[in-house]
Amino acid sequence: MVMTSIPPPAPQFPPHIEPRVWLLTSGDSPIAIALARLLLEHGDFVVAGLTPGELERNDERSAEFEELLQDVGQEGGPGGDWRDRMRVVGLDLRCASPCVSIEIQGNVDSEGNGRRDLAD
Repeated sequence: MVMTSIPPPAPQFPPHIEPRVWLLTSGDSPIAIALARLLLEHGDFVVAGLTPGELERNDERSAEFEELLQDVGQEGGPGGDWRDRMRVVGLDLRCASPCVSIEIQGNVDSEGNGRRDLAD
């Protein structure tokens, strides 16, 4: 019996009218970096949170995050307008809340609850 490798399906995002705002804690983790790239390619906004320890660390994980930041900062690079749609913030997970994203983007999307605007 010959086993063939089936490629994973391409990510499919639920339809929405406007770009969504995503708050990613541990923004320099490999999964957050991959997710940030997908979300930015899709046209959404990303707020990547880093704890004080993550901001001070200098290892392979932060090197991967630095590469993402370089792509975000390149004008006409792979990210195009990513620079306008991604923010990196210091985050203390003991008191993290969507307020960080609201202050930066004006709103935050939460699964199941829809969009939360400043007026809510």
